[in-house]
Amino acid sequence: MLFHLALVAASCLQTPIPSNIQVLDAFGRDVTTHGITLLDWEGQIANPAIKLSLELPSDLKYPAQVYLSGTSSRVHFDRGTPDDRNGIGKRMELRADSPREFYVAMFPDRDGKDESHSLLVQVFADGKEVARRTMPIRVVDQDKPGVNGSYPIHLDFSEDRTHFTSHKQVVSVLREAAGDWAYFMLDVGQDTVPVGTESTPVWDPDGFVTQRPNVNKRPYKGYLMFITGIQHDEMRAGGSPSLVGQAQMANGKPTTLRRSGTVEFETRGNWNQLGWFLTKGDEDWWYSGSLRGEQQDLYSIAMHEMGHALGFQEKYPVFGAARKTSLDDPRLVRYLGFAPKIDASEHLVNVIDPVSLYGGYGCEYFAKMKARRWLITKSHLLCLEAIGYRIRRTAAFEELSAVEAITEKSIRLGDEVDFKVPIRGGIPSFHFVVTSGTLPEGLLLNSFTGAVSGKAKSAGTTVVQVSIDDSDPSTPKAVVELRMVVRN
Repeated sequence: MLFHLALVAASCLQTPIPSNIQVLDAFGRDVTTHGITLLDWEGQIANPAIKLSLELPSDLKYPAQVYLSGTSSRVHFDRGTPDDRNGIGKRMELRADSPREFYVAMFPDRDGKDESHSLLVQVFADGKEVARRTMPIRVVDQDKPGVNGSYPIHLDFSEDRTHFTSHKQVVSVLREAAGDWAYFMLDVGQDTVPVGTESTPVWDPDGFVTQRPNVNKRPYKGYLMFITGIQHDEMRAGGSPSLVGQAQMANGKPTTLRRSGTVEFETRGNWNQLGWFLTKGDEDWWYSGSLRGEQQDLYSIAMHEMGHALGFQEKYPVFGAARKTSLDDPRLVRYLGFAPKIDASEHLVNVIDPVSLYGGYGCEYFAKMKARRWLITKSHLLCLEAIGYRIRRTAAFEELSAVEAITEKSIRLGDEVDFKVPIRGGIPSFHFVVTSGTLPEGLLLNSFTGAVSGKAKSAGTTVVQVSIDDSDPSTPKAVVELRMVVRN
């Protein structure tokens, strides 16, 4: 008892850890108390990474260490170094002239519920914690539970002769990965494929050595994907459209899409014999980065190999032609800033998604974020659109724009004013700034929310231009002309 009281007394005498840390957003504003807003975009897709920076105590002794962490395992950060692939938080080794920037994002979930979390910043020097600061994180969840894609992907496990797909959790993960692709894919008016008219050779259990012929045993619309287990010396998975199948027909005419394919999984693991990690949900996204020395994540590999079967393969005419030059699609080029090239493995070359900082298709290992589980990115979807699919215009495609180019407000002199400059879409945080003209005396513009508030002190007509920027580096600013008439 006396020992316990002594510990309590000692803890009460400890000097509080200073909180003299500031967190700045990309526009240089202190958001330490204001907090940051993260988006969980609609669908299972890599979410926007938000750029922040640190202002540390002026008397800090270097070298110093900064530790960043969140109160949810889904709050994650960019890599400190290219080899920084493990863990959830971020460690920064700082000298006086070291960069202070970092990125934070929310790994997606599927429930459509907004969340509240905290970001913790800890600073250490000489082996001691010298500063600590927490700040709020608001997560806006844009998921729409119950909404499904209209382009069916039919998984067929009947040709698996290894019993790999007899495991219920294996099937659950594979269905989830296929459903996540399908969520973004819309009906192209595809015709029904009659029984016995689509040929899809399936690899035997020896894997990539011998095949057996196969035709569809029932009519279907959409894409028929055969899933099988294999055992092969290379110990790798594979995915491809049928090389002898037919083009997808829509309203009686051939399209640039295929209508069947196969995906194969080495039963013992991927590039090793450590087996597969079978995810139980989005909270365990960090467990495996699918590196050679660890049990690999079945969802990640399935998502990737299904991508080959669905579009990232030279049998698709647009993709095949792009292998000789580049995938020069206007919407994709506008987003990335260049037309991506395609390598011999049918992967994009040096593509990092500019908003999420996850790797583009085939560049998953080179993500700037700690992307342990691989995810579909906006760049993946723009590639599929270039290949010929119709892609759902989810929240990820709703760019920042003004609701109206010109907004007019009539204000009574001396009355309390409270309205917002109307915008739609975009990625927080937003930055509202008057770039031309001056607001009526007594009124202020909130740079975070776009709210105009206060009491006008003089009558007259005022025209100002408000520029709005957001955290999407791939899109331009929006501009609103604000006309305010202050009446007596």
